[in-house]
Amino acid sequence: MLYLVKLAQAGQPLSDMLDGKALHEAHSFHSPISGRVEKVWRYRRGEIRVLFYYADGKVVFLTGVLVKLKDKFSTGDLRAAQKAVDEYLQARADGSLAWVE
Repeated sequence: MLYLVKLAQAGQPLSDMLDGKALHEAHSFHSPISGRVEKVWRYRRGEIRVLFYYADGKVVFLTGVLVKLKDKFSTGDLRAAQKAVDEYLQARADGSLAWVE
């Protein structure tokens, strides 16, 4: 996690700093909140899988951390990530998003 945080602080897209084995799109879905196709990305380091969403202003929004048990994500894992992204988008739209520094 610390390595991922350091990379995110660089302000560049993580795809510019990591290869396709370590980072790739995990799931895309049409969000009723944004009206667009949103993407959830996967960062892999060893047996750990981090699912995240590129939010506004160079923010990397973590939607889940999983231990690799098999090659594919379960439907529940992807549904939970999608729900987290939609909740973020709804909070942003409502103006109820609070940043903690």
